[in-house]
Amino acid sequence: MPKEIASGSEKAALRALFSFLLAVLLLLVPGCGGRPDPEFHRPNVIAGSPDNSFLVVNDAHAKRLLVLDRSFRLIREITHPFLDSAWGIAVTDKEIIVCNFRSLGIGRTREEKDAFSIIELLFFDYDGGLKKSFPWPGRKGPVKSAGAFFADTDGSFLVVDSRQNCLVKIASDGKPAGFIATYGVEPGKLFYPNDVRKTIDGKILVVDEYNSRLQLFEPDGRFIRVAVERGEEPGKVGFPQSAAQDSQGNIYCTELSTMRVSVFDPQFRLIREMFPPRADEKELFQLFGICVLASPTETIVVDSLGSKLFVFDEQGKYKETIDKCRFP
Repeated sequence: MPKEIASGSEKAALRALFSFLLAVLLLLVPGCGGRPDPEFHRPNVIAGSPDNSFLVVNDAHAKRLLVLDRSFRLIREITHPFLDSAWGIAVTDKEIIVCNFRSLGIGRTREEKDAFSIIELLFFDYDGGLKKSFPWPGRKGPVKSAGAFFADTDGSFLVVDSRQNCLVKIASDGKPAGFIATYGVEPGKLFYPNDVRKTIDGKILVVDEYNSRLQLFEPDGRFIRVAVERGEEPGKVGFPQSAAQDSQGNIYCTELSTMRVSVFDPQFRLIREMFPPRADEKELFQLFGICVLASPTETIVVDSLGSKLFVFDEQGKYKETIDKCRFP
């Protein structure tokens, strides 16, 4: 009997020790015990809040949104079963909007894949709760690929569709309201558009990636001009990816082939170029998303290939690299 009592006591002590060690492990290991993983996993797009107090990064391979403060400390992680492949983010004064792709099944042919696919706008509140969505079936819907978008003040949207090579206009109720541009290489045509913004004077600016140019359209869709032409020399763009705008109306554009950010004034005259630091000439960047925050002015650029963010100051000088989100 004494031996059995001792054995039971030893088991209880071992269980208590195991519970203690497990609790310590959950506190120390990132991603355990409710603490989100701080690492970035191929982030692609980014957006800042209207009051410039926080930013939202889509961490693409982790299928989550990271809400960070100005010091890149994690405010919250947003996950949802619908959030699968996001390629556009906007932050309004009330919500976080995401253009998302997801599939309901596996298809072998393009027709089967379209039958299973859903393209949608997801509307999250600041706490990460899904408020509503505008879903469109891939086969019959107006939008064929999830991409960047511009959320207008009247609640309508302009969505870039790289598969249809156009902009899709979406009304505030989620219904299609027309298209802007068609496929082509001539001025006024689009070939794999990748981003869209409205300039400070209300014109539509389209990042025309495969044509390597920035193009301007009237709000009704009429073509105005090629604002920035193809080229790798200063003042031109090579495979432009994403665009952002500061409070002065200056346009910031990431470029894939040159691995730089070109900054233009409202008349599209070159102001400066910004280059992330390179360890050597062989290091490659995949500069995708970009946002500009004010007070003070900072430009944050997403390097998807390196899973990091580059931060530049108001003069375009490199400040720091963020390779993981920080904790308070």
